[in-house]
Amino acid sequence: ISIPVTLQCAGNRRKEQNLIQKGVGFNWGCAAASTCIWTGVPLRIFLEHVGIKTKEEGANWINFESPKGEVPQGDTTYGASHMREVCM
Repeated sequence: ISIPVTLQCAGNRRKEQNLIQKGVGFNWGCAAASTCIWTGVPLRIFLEHVGIKTKEEGANWINFESPKGEVPQGDTTYGASHMREVCM
């Protein structure tokens, strides 16, 4: 399938994150976003294929993490979590 998808940079929440613990990177405010046409397998079908747990089994959030080496400091990764219902 092909659908329009809007992505937000993980740095969009940096201002709020820095209030809790100072992080590394540029403060984008709310400006780092893009929209493109995604063509491929829908995330829901992929998650079902790999055997995602049900909400009753405790799967409330899905965590996404970059490969090591994507950021210069800390553990060199970044990531984000999304509610299971949104991804499904």
